Amino acid sequence: MAIRDFILARVQEEELMAQRALEAGDLADSWASGPEASRYDIWSPWRVEAGCIATRLLVNAHRNVGPLFHRVPGREPELLASTCQTCRDDEGNPAVWPCYTLRVVATEWSHHRDYRPEWRPGKLLRRKPSPENR
Repeated sequence: MAIRDFILARVQEEELMAQRALEAGDLADSWASGPEASRYDIWSPWRVEAGCIATRLLVNAHRNVGPLFHRVPGREPELLASTCQTCRDDEGNPAVWPCYTLRVVATEWSHHRDYRPEWRPGKLLRRKPSPENR
């Protein structure tokens, strides 16, 4: 399972939970907190739905655009790692995919059995420098 599929599957699960909560009763759209707040006032299904929409937008903005070709005149093009359509490294080059952003988003479900340890954000991954840039 790719990280994108993993995140979208978790979002779908959360959307279903929120929809079930909405169907279960007449919930007020309040943002109360403190000892007098009910569990539905703190955990708002509408808030979960909004978070799911935001996560879907993030995932769509950080797509895998495939491998990057590094071209140097007089040499064969070098095939580099798959890259993110949005993220860039410190030098402005496309970032390796899965990008840091998706890795951070996926940590929300790091307890899930399908979460992969290699998705941990750790440090920002960069593509390998070409021999001319070393």
